[in-house]
Parts: sequence; structure tokens; C-alpha cells
Amino acid sequence: MTVRTLAFLLSGPYITYISVCVKNELRPYAGKAMQVDVLSVFRPQNPGDALIWEYKVIGPAPVIDHPPSLDSLELIAQSDFSIIGAPAFRLEIRNTGNKPVEVFSAEIGPAMLGKNSDTVRGPSDGSSVAWITRVDLALLSSEKSEWNKLGYSLYYADSREVLPKRFFLQPSQSGKTRIAFKLPSGQSQFIVGYGGGVHAGKSVASNAVSFDVNDDGLATLATSVSTTECLYVYAGASRCVLSLQK
Repeated sequence: MTVRTLAFLLSGPYITYISVCVKNELRPYAGKAMQVDVLSVFRPQNPGDALIWEYKVIGPAPVIDHPPSLDSLELIAQSDFSIIGAPAFRLEIRNTGNKPVEVFSAEIGPAMLGKNSDTVRGPSDGSSVAWITRVDLALLSSEKSEWNKLGYSLYYADSREVLPKRFFLQPSQSGKTRIAFKLPSGQSQFIVGYGGGVHAGKSVASNAVSFDVNDDGLATLATSVSTTECLYVYAGASRCVLSLQK
């Protein structure tokens, strides 16, 4: 059984890839918030996602004292394919703390990962790449608008579930919505980040959901075993997520 690994820094709507040559150096820091100094980076397009070739682990990640507050927030992603058949996901943002928390939709960044067809000129040198990134829920509409030149799109699955630009969650309260996609056939993985700016502060990541899309555009959960290992490693202070697909 082959394990394909994609490593990237997830900071709200933004992704920065870690080269396959150096990603294993982060494994000893699994479950810890660490700060890293990026020493060498490749960016094929500016603006656009980048690939880190070299970095140095500095130490524990610093505490950032500005919004958005992340300490008590939990992001939960679940597949929701039964209603429209197309790739759709229910996203829950839960306040697990004991005081109200303000949530900003512009800090909620859904990302869709898929097969990487260009490991030479693209920002990822691994087998997967983000088909959809650099978008937040404040920009999202409930219409199937094209998001990139490949024709992929994402939108609110129900116009009645559009999240406000900013809202408060009381203790134990959740905000919920559904996001749908138009994607090519093949295996993909969905994940959501919250907070952190452009790798400037701490961020939170949801669980990842792996699924397959057939030639008719209908989605089912992936039949192969897929796990996601989250390494709390920060560049500035951005979480590093290693996505392991078996």
C-alpha cells in the first residue's frame, strides 16, 4: 500500500506548500505549536501559492493578541452528498469555551485538494495540489460561479444558510452552513482553515474529508482508507497539515 503525502501550511484561506524533500523534518513536532523561519521559497506566480524548500524550526509559536479569537473554536467538516448528489459539505463552527466568541466569515477558508498534474511549474511538488484556495466565505455566493480557469466552482448550497460577515457564538453554540462544489472526476479532499491572516497568526483547521467524484459529477466518500495528520507547526504562526492518503 502506497502512502502519498502532501504537506502544507494552512492559514485561513491561504496555503503554502512544504516540499516533499523536507516535510518529514516537521514530524517530531506533531501536536505542538511551533514557529519556523522560512529560508528558501519558490513562488511560480505572484500573487499565488508558494513552495517552501528550506526552513528552520525556531521554537514554540508566539501568542498573537488580536482578533480573530481561536482558543475555543472548533471546525467540523462532514460530507453531505445525499441532497443534490454533487460534492457538498456541512461545515460547523463550534464555540467550546465558556464565553462568547466573534467569528469573521472572511477568515473562513475552504480548500479543495486534488491530483497535481504539474509538479515542475506549479507550487506543489507532491502528488496533490489545492484546486481551490484563496477564497473565504465572505466572498462566496449561492450561485455556481466559476472560480478558476479550469472551471471549478464553489458556492453556498442553500441561500438560506449564507453566513453573516461577522457573528457571535455563545458558549456551546454552533454556526452551520453547507458548501457545494463543481469538480472534475477523481479523488479529492476537502478541508477548512480559520484565522491566521497570511501566515501572520495562529490558525485553526477542520478535519479533512476524502471523496470520489464520478464522470457524472456525483460524489461518494472515498473507498480507500484516508487519514489526516495535523502537525501544529507555524511559519510566523500557521498550522502545518500533513495529509496522508493511503
